[in-house]
Amino acid sequence: MKKTILFLAMALSTSAMAADPVANIVWSGFVPGSTAGTNLIITGLAGQSIENGQLIVATDGTFTSTAVTVEAHDYTEATQITGALAAANWTLSNAQVSYSGGATPTAALTVSANGTPWVVGAQVAAEQTLSLSVAQSVAQAAIAGGAVQAQITIVAEKV
Repeated sequence: MKKTILFLAMALSTSAMAADPVANIVWSGFVPGSTAGTNLIITGLAGQSIENGQLIVATDGTFTSTAVTVEAHDYTEATQITGALAAANWTLSNAQVSYSGGATPTAALTVSANGTPWVVGAQVAAEQTLSLSVAQSVAQAAIAGGAVQAQITIVAEKV
């Protein structure tokens, strides 16, 4: 009887050990930047490099983000000198979100400029600086352990 109980205890403890939890840990990066125009350049805060934003992703795939500040500066193409802040008309030319590298048609990416929703094709007029953020509020199916990326493209035209 003792051998049977010992055998059952060992068998049960083995199956309990087989159900260990698993987690995916991800680090990723992107080299941010911009292409200068002939008389205007887009920079990050205080004329520095544009910083990466961070996504705060919930388990259902919805997310919010940290703000990314961009500025328009005078620029001299011949000497490649970045000058003072300059007013610009900003256009959101593209906004997309992908989960694990693929387009996600059910996602609803919202872009905000200075706290106001901004849609593709729309313009923010005569601003020197924009504070940009993104959010996605539609739950996604079967995405646990996947990666998510949001990317926007902006164009600035000197006023």
